[in-house]
Amino acid sequence: MTPGMHVERHEVRTIDGWSLELFRGTRPGHRPGRPVLFVPGFGMNSFIFRFHPRGGSFMQRLLDAGLDPWSVDLRGHTSSKARTGTEAPTLSGFAFVDLPATFDFIARTTGHERVSAIGCSLGGALLYAYAGAVPDHRVDRIVSIGSPLRWTEKSPVVRAFARLSPFAPSASLKGTRRLARIGLPIVAALAPGALGFYLNPELTWTKPVRELVRTIEDPHPLINAELAQWIRRGDLHLGDVNVTKALANVDRPLLVIVGAGDRICPPSAALVALDIARGPTASLLVGSEREPISHADLFISDVSPERVFQPVARYLTASDDP
Repeated sequence: MTPGMHVERHEVRTIDGWSLELFRGTRPGHRPGRPVLFVPGFGMNSFIFRFHPRGGSFMQRLLDAGLDPWSVDLRGHTSSKARTGTEAPTLSGFAFVDLPATFDFIARTTGHERVSAIGCSLGGALLYAYAGAVPDHRVDRIVSIGSPLRWTEKSPVVRAFARLSPFAPSASLKGTRRLARIGLPIVAALAPGALGFYLNPELTWTKPVRELVRTIEDPHPLINAELAQWIRRGDLHLGDVNVTKALANVDRPLLVIVGAGDRICPPSAALVALDIARGPTASLLVGSEREPISHADLFISDVSPERVFQPVARYLTASDDP
């Protein structure tokens, strides 16, 4: 946990019976400013926004900037519970049930009609779907970080995932954190280059294993299959909603952040959003060929506080006409 920041826990109940946990960063004497919601991505949870291996967390940076940071664990995450419903986690459930319930809760609690949002990896695509397909959405500004939209370029690891995921077992996959707790120190010591598809060990400190693995969630086979289909088709389809086309309905300000060496979300898969969104757009490329910034480096590397967190804080605290 980041020193100097207190975390409030809140519960949101969805219309189909799920109980989601929200986390709000605060501290004594803090007067909350604009609310900002973090939406986590595939295989991650909201702890990644409250933790950093060496310095202040992403939530801490936004708190320092006078913002009111929140994060949510979606259905199927460790902290969420299916209280009365039996609906399995799906991308549509994330975008069209969990996000509306979460945004409505934050708006009611804070008194702000709109809430800015930071979508991380898959979380960015979920925000595109919600803001593009829900007419009365509550999104203010959007920041997407390492978030694919249209798969025109695919790394070998992404192509392998798309081929193998549909053949995953039908039961939920368990024990991911335990395996990571065992395997991460071994791989980091013996073959650090093998981590390159996810993080650059020269930039991201991998010693705090216990905290790092707390950011991980077990993948769900239904979600795996939906992601694989998205990669094969190019565009994400949630029911009859083509998320790429739906983004053309979004007139809110959008900042797209990508890592130059990201092998999970190549820059081209994310930057296409700039050509489709209707509102004002901006982009930020982090790293270069000589300094490859991979997927997780955008959130937990030594360079992320100054080159990702700080620019996002400036963007979200700028005037209403960025």
